[in-house]
Amino acid sequence: MNIKSSPKTYISDKSGELQSSDFLNHNISVSSLVIITKYMYFYLPANLNLSEKLKSIDKKEVKFLEQYYYFITRISSNKIYNKKNKDDYVHLKFDYLRNIINDRRIIKVRDNLIKMNILEVNHSYQVGNYSKSFKLTDEYANTRSFSKHLISSNLTNKIHKNSFSDFSNNIDKTINLEDVLNNNNISMLTTTYDSYFFSKYKSLIEDITIEEKQVKDYLETLNLDNKQYYNYSEAIERFIDKDFYIKIDIRSGRVYTNITNFPSVLRKFLKYKNNELIEIDIANSQPLLFSLLLDDSKKDVRLFKGLCESGIFYDYFLEKYNKKFEVNKDRSEFKKMFFHKVIFCKKYMNEVYPESKFFKTIFPNVWKSIYSMKVEDYKNLPRQLQKKEADIIIYTVAKELLENNIPVFTIHDSILTIKENVSSVKTKLLKVFESDYNIIPTLTIKGDYLCH
Repeated sequence: MNIKSSPKTYISDKSGELQSSDFLNHNISVSSLVIITKYMYFYLPANLNLSEKLKSIDKKEVKFLEQYYYFITRISSNKIYNKKNKDDYVHLKFDYLRNIINDRRIIKVRDNLIKMNILEVNHSYQVGNYSKSFKLTDEYANTRSFSKHLISSNLTNKIHKNSFSDFSNNIDKTINLEDVLNNNNISMLTTTYDSYFFSKYKSLIEDITIEEKQVKDYLETLNLDNKQYYNYSEAIERFIDKDFYIKIDIRSGRVYTNITNFPSVLRKFLKYKNNELIEIDIANSQPLLFSLLLDDSKKDVRLFKGLCESGIFYDYFLEKYNKKFEVNKDRSEFKKMFFHKVIFCKKYMNEVYPESKFFKTIFPNVWKSIYSMKVEDYKNLPRQLQKKEADIIIYTVAKELLENNIPVFTIHDSILTIKENVSSVKTKLLKVFESDYNIIPTLTIKGDYLCH
């Protein structure tokens, strides 16, 4: 198949057909932007011979094989890109799908996939909130291997223009990014989204490689169920194929890439120009970021802030929690509980969960701030934390490091770089926190040791 050597790069948004002038003048409303850097493949369960199955019900449908590939891949790849899904069902917005497949064909493809026992459907939906959802049947969902199919140039262009690589299922239209990046005065909705940063970041991502043999050998040693194994394998394959993307969530400023969504246990096999990548992480980052929003005139707020700055908040509260509830939760379990039942739960649940009420006895004014930030919408607090995180890590620290030709890759509250630049990254992180927020966070490097 004839594939161009330099594929176009597109940026995707949610607001409809846009002109460059609209974008440059900020006259748009978007939820996220996606930069796509490579022609793509379909990844399907290896035990699915779709062509033969289509012949068994309607031979004429074989000529539409790619439409079926597309529909299935939107579902099978979702677990890599959308970690919020609690089950295997994937919501597919038909408003988005019809940009790739026309309305009549969408219904035909969907119904045939269900008829062939390839898909199951959950008919539950809520107008304006979420659509019907689909998942692969167990026969295909539980396979450990996949087959790979190169997408035709015609469908590739459609997918590029409509942002197949978006994993939030909320993005509909695109404009050509090259026009944007060539304008030196461009900013994306805020001055932090500048053309230099994303053009530089895009070029760095394309220099990431993976140790193919080593990562595949290591994968075999992991205790994974079939679905995890399939998803990990596909994520690996996308690095091998250099099938890269960058997604910018405009609401929070967070940047999502193949790296941020790559399984953490496999990141050690990623290389930048054959150099090992070192991860620098902020200890207790979410509580620490929250502490930046607080008035520290109260004693319990100062205690909370000091514990976060020292990197020992989780350990401090975990010890008290285990003693109070006579349990023995480990740190990982405790962190999940803390986010679920204290920080990010719905407002009224803060007054219901025993864990939240116990937190209130130790940090009453911190609890009050958590509660008050959820008055209008309980999602306001996580959004504020994500925005603060992005402002510091991406649009201040990483941006300035890139401007000084120091290669860095962000994973939300942590930064990856090569060994020779670890000191520069640490220094920059500490300087920004100290100068802008008057705190010195505790940093960890690959979890091996703590350092100020």
